[in-house]
Amino acid sequence: MKEEATNGMGNEYVDIWSLIHLLSGVIVSVIMKRYGYNLMSIFLVGNISHLYYEYVDYKKYNLLVEDNTRLLKKLVDMMKRRDENIMSWMMPTKGIYNSIWDHIFHIIGLFIGYGMYKRLKGMVGIFWVLLILFWLKKLVLEVMFDSLNLKDKNDAKRYVRS
Repeated sequence: MKEEATNGMGNEYVDIWSLIHLLSGVIVSVIMKRYGYNLMSIFLVGNISHLYYEYVDYKKYNLLVEDNTRLLKKLVDMMKRRDENIMSWMMPTKGIYNSIWDHIFHIIGLFIGYGMYKRLKGMVGIFWVLLILFWLKKLVLEVMFDSLNLKDKNDAKRYVRS
């Protein structure tokens, strides 16, 4: 049976995190334009870095365990059972289509940021803070996930059973 990656709204393509990817595109574009990069450079750097991010994110969080269920979904369910809802909402149960749509939103954000630069250039400091906060949140999730020491499917199965 196929494991659906939904966001609680029955949608496996677009979720609240898609808006974060849109915002990240705007932020990257405005910051890079502020330092003199042209649209082609912004587009290339923004796409390459975001594609790499999505690849690593997808590969890590979609490790399949028993019954072809994604490990991330098992972890979120386990956190909810333990009433650890503060962190569980931050862990999207994403699939390949969600990764694709997140990247599309990021590209749209790159163009929005570039097009609205004159209106947004006064917010570069705020954008730097948002970018740093985003990566700190990502770092927390990575530390949480990496602390599980999951190297392969067998490690994941052992963790889920415990």
